[in-house]
Parts: sequence; structure tokens; C-alpha cells
Amino acid sequence: MKLLQVSIVVCLAAFASADVIADEDFESGVLPTGWQVWQEGDPGATEWAVCAVGDSLFMPDPAHSGTHYAWHDDNGISYSDSWLVTETYDLSTYDSVLLTFWRYAKYPGYYNYSGFYYSTDPSPGSSVDFTELLELGPDNFDLWWEFGIDVTTQCAGQSSVTFAWVYRGEYAQAEAIDDFYIEASTLSLDQSTWGAIKTTF
Repeated sequence: MKLLQVSIVVCLAAFASADVIADEDFESGVLPTGWQVWQEGDPGATEWAVCAVGDSLFMPDPAHSGTHYAWHDDNGISYSDSWLVTETYDLSTYDSVLLTFWRYAKYPGYYNYSGFYYSTDPSPGSSVDFTELLELGPDNFDLWWEFGIDVTTQCAGQSSVTFAWVYRGEYAQAEAIDDFYIEASTLSLDQSTWGAIKTTF
């Protein structure tokens, strides 16, 4: 019975403190500080870029929020293996990491591949440093669709975490990304509450 009481005390005295690690809406109109674009396909192939609504007739309108988003056009004559790479985040003090982003894709009949990746390498420099978290797939096209991912297992406690969206194709689907958000939490035990809780047993 004493073991049960101790467990209850610990559960009641545990609190999660959450921090916003990233909240990127691309409204600066340029690639965010610390972000990169890599091309591992054909030289000169179409790449990711930050664009505004109306830059092209076939782009999503409206953006998920504001007037800008990251965009990869479908109209390329060379094979693209393009990487939109975030800055590197320090998640070493966190016990839980959740992220979300919004995707708008067009032309599902031409879909080849798009995916979301992560790396815990301190200085990722190419695709070999990344691991796929999920393929975005050919579903839910022609609308803004939210992806919510619990990356606690992969990223909590890591001092260097980088994410990337990957587009692979030649005259394939079009892709847009908007409103990338990371929230990380630390589980703490508030010992100041222990005494009051214990006296109830």
C-alpha cells in the first residue's frame, strides 16, 4: 500500500513546462536565418524557395497564414532531389518534443515523392546525415493539410536536431509548406507540494 501512495504523490507533483522552439511562417519573404536549400539531383534543377501568393498562377492562394510559404514548383525539366533544411535546434534539456506543419500539394497524378526527415548530426551536410520520419504521400492534395508529429523518441534530449523537407521528381507534383511549429516540454517535480499531498494519506 505504501508503494501505491508514493506513486500517487509523484504523479500529482509532476509538472510539464513547455517552450516554443520554432514558429516559422515565412513572412519575411526570404529563407529563414540558419535554413538552407540543397540540390542533390541534376545541376540546375528546380529547388525549394520562399514565395509569395501570386508569384505564379498555379501556386496555392491563399497561404495557410499570411502571404508567404516555402514552395517547390512542379514545372522542372530536370530531376530534382531538393532539400529544404531548417536551422539546428538544441533539445537536450527536453523530455517531450512535438511539431506541426501545413502542406499544400498539387497534381496528385504526377506524384513522385515528398518526405520529412530529421538529423541529430551536429553539422549535417547531405542526405546521408538524415533519417526519414515520414513520407508525405499523394493524399490530401489541393488543400492545406496539417501534419502533427511526436518526435520525442527521436529528438528529445538531443543537442543538435535538424529537420528537412525533401522533394524528388521531374515534372511531378508541386509542394508548399507553411507554419512550421515546434513545442518542447520538460517534466519537473515540484517538491514544495509534496508535504501537503502526503498529509492526505
